[in-house]
Amino acid sequence: MAETETTGRKVNWGDGECRNCGVTFPKNSGAQIYCVDCAKMFMGRNRMRAAEKYSNQHYDRITIRVKKGYKDVIADHAKAMGTSMNVYICNAIDGRIIDDLTKKKEY
Repeated sequence: MAETETTGRKVNWGDGECRNCGVTFPKNSGAQIYCVDCAKMFMGRNRMRAAEKYSNQHYDRITIRVKKGYKDVIADHAKAMGTSMNVYICNAIDGRIIDDLTKKKEY
């Protein structure tokens, strides 16, 4: 039996059958549809989906190709500068855009 937080009374929700694996388990709430092991697995998936949805809504993805081994050079240099590769590349692009804009104004 599960204890409710508000009243502290024991409530028997009965047993349930997991929708994923079919195992019978004691329910902790009326809405529980997965056993403890499957619930952990689905929670991880849901967190991952939510993070992916947020990234897709707030960021654009750019793919670049470099010669074999050059990715390691960039990663090592970014690490030496104390940043991630993504931050290092974004800073390099920002610096180049600023340089290009200032050169344009000189003409």
